[in-house]
Amino acid sequence: MAKPVVRPLLPQEDDGVRALYKLCHPTWPERPPSWFFAYPTLVVSDGRKVIGSTSFSVSYPPQELMSHNTIMYGQDVCVHPEYRKLGIGLALCEARFAIARSVGVTLFLGFTWKQNAPMLAIFEKQGLKLYSEVASQYPDGERCLMYAGPVK
Repeated sequence: MAKPVVRPLLPQEDDGVRALYKLCHPTWPERPPSWFFAYPTLVVSDGRKVIGSTSFSVSYPPQELMSHNTIMYGQDVCVHPEYRKLGIGLALCEARFAIARSVGVTLFLGFTWKQNAPMLAIFEKQGLKLYSEVASQYPDGERCLMYAGPVK
């Protein structure tokens, strides 16, 4: 596969991105209708279906916490099982960072399971560091790792 082309989600791909999310997270609750449009969502397509996706949000924290930072919170990175190990996850994450730079984000936060070696490798490749282990945000209750770092 050539370098993945990452682009914004199109309205007609909503069902496809929702199906990919369900495939990658079968035990998690479904996202509410229009969730992937409420949060900016990037996708990779094979021409027929969505084979990769990620969402993100950008926020300004309360001044007493970190008034000098604009934060991007990276959300789910989903890659169809048949297309894994082709650089799609990394391409999606690099695209998030490019957007972060373009809008002045200074700090990136991401969460993942301890056993998610591909995501851990991507975080490290992007210069992010393990910040803490936190109470789970996942439906299975498993604790997760929080990575943080500057957007370069």
